[in-house]
Amino acid sequence: GYLGLEVAAESKGISVRRVLAGSPAARAGVKPGDRLQSLVRGTQPPVTLATLADSEKAAGAVPAGETVHLQLL
Repeated sequence: GYLGLEVAAESKGISVRRVLAGSPAARAGVKPGDRLQSLVRGTQPPVTLATLADSEKAAGAVPAGETVHLQLL
C-alpha cells in the first residue's frame, strides 16, 4: 500500500525522513522525525516495525484504499 513516507533505519528503530505532500501520511499528521512503532490493520494484531524490511512488508500487504493506523513514538 501507499502511505507516502520516506523512512530510514536508525539505532532507535524506523524514523520518518520525509512525508510526501497530499499523501495519506500527510493527511494523518505524520511528521519528519516521527518514529514508527507498529502498523495496525482493522482488527488484526499490530505489526511491529523494527526494521526497514518490516515496514516494507507491512505496507506492501495493505490493499489500496484500506485504512491503517500507525503507532508512532
